[in-house]
Amino acid sequence: MSQNFSICKEVINGTLSLYPSATVVVRYYVCEHIIGIEHQLRIPKDATIVVNSNILHRQSNLWSRSLEFDHNCWMHDPETNFKSKLPDPFAYLHFAAEPRNCIGQNFALLLEAKIM
Repeated sequence: MSQNFSICKEVINGTLSLYPSATVVVRYYVCEHIIGIEHQLRIPKDATIVVNSNILHRQSNLWSRSLEFDHNCWMHDPETNFKSKLPDPFAYLHFAAEPRNCIGQNFALLLEAKIM
């Protein structure tokens, strides 16, 4: 049962990478931010940032098979049982990102798996 649920989660993640449920994440900055270490980017106060996850999830510099369904990149390593590592922590934004991600994320994923 656990193995089937694990495969189901991998298929769901693979599907959401191609067809995300929330295609746009919008953030409004109330104060100035400087992000990045080597290449710093200044985000001014009152700026609005829009991230389109359809475009993000299809970046070939982040995903080796960005235009194909590939649930294998979500599989756990059979020896360590660790989930495969994403190319970047913010490369996969199917429910936005921490700390303001979707509060219903776990429920939605569980419900999708149950329906499947």
